[in-house]
Amino acid sequence: MGDFNAASNPKTDRSKITLENTGWKPEAEIFNFLMDWEFTDVQLAWEEEFISPTWYNKTTHSRIDYIWISPELALENLHSFQNEIAEEMANSDHTLLSIKLYRNHLIDNILHNQVRKKGITKIIDIKNTTNEQWKKYSAMIDKKIDKTKITKNINAMLNILTSTNGNISTDKEASTPITLNDIWEEFKKILITSAYSTLKINKIKGTRFPRSKKEKPHSPEFKKYRESLKLLKMINKTMKTQKEEDLNTLNSTIKKFNRNNTTIWPIEQHKDIQNISMKTWITWKKDIKEMIQTLKEESI
Repeated sequence: MGDFNAASNPKTDRSKITLENTGWKPEAEIFNFLMDWEFTDVQLAWEEEFISPTWYNKTTHSRIDYIWISPELALENLHSFQNEIAEEMANSDHTLLSIKLYRNHLIDNILHNQVRKKGITKIIDIKNTTNEQWKKYSAMIDKKIDKTKITKNINAMLNILTSTNGNISTDKEASTPITLNDIWEEFKKILITSAYSTLKINKIKGTRFPRSKKEKPHSPEFKKYRESLKLLKMINKTMKTQKEEDLNTLNSTIKKFNRNNTTIWPIEQHKDIQNISMKTWITWKKDIKEMIQTLKEESI
């Protein structure tokens, strides 16, 4: 906790990109250590997409102050997070970060020895995966790649970076809109989601602190699964009514669902109801059903 004077992800944590910090790689080795040991960046987990800066001047701002806590504390004890301007209190150009923690089991050493990861861990069972499953896996990867702009982005990136004599131009690297990491992240998502849908998967349930009988909340995985069922209901209704307002509601819900479930392959949206053929409706509904099945398996 404190002023690290370095950015964990320069691409998102600094307002100005320079040749020295064009990518996502941490500016200090301590960030790699914290992430390797699965510590949680509280501000990133709390604020998600709209991260506020922790240092600023008249021309620029950055996020170089952090609070990292163990995943156990983040899951079980985190009450709130605040990022407040500290100029009046401390005469500083840094903001003041603070968190509140629930005290339950906070200093209970016996319970701290337990593994308290929520949900399940998935392991691909390569040994028991059949040849037919590998063929389905390969086919699904090809299908998802065809639906993306990966090939187009790779070619665009090469065109920008490659000079006329075939050499890579480092001067253009900072201005490249699509980075190699962006392409890899998209491809990695294809590999993982396809594997979960087609290959033999072993599931290991995590343990957690025992709760009282009155407090039995649904797991995050189950809540995602329950939300996904709404999409199936909506697409069935839209297919039946063929109304523009129903399609807009469906697309809006899909957009929100994709944003809140980044580890799942995003569901496609279709804007003009007049141009949606029956074949497209069937494919669209099939994609939603496949996503629901994946979430259902995760929630078991």
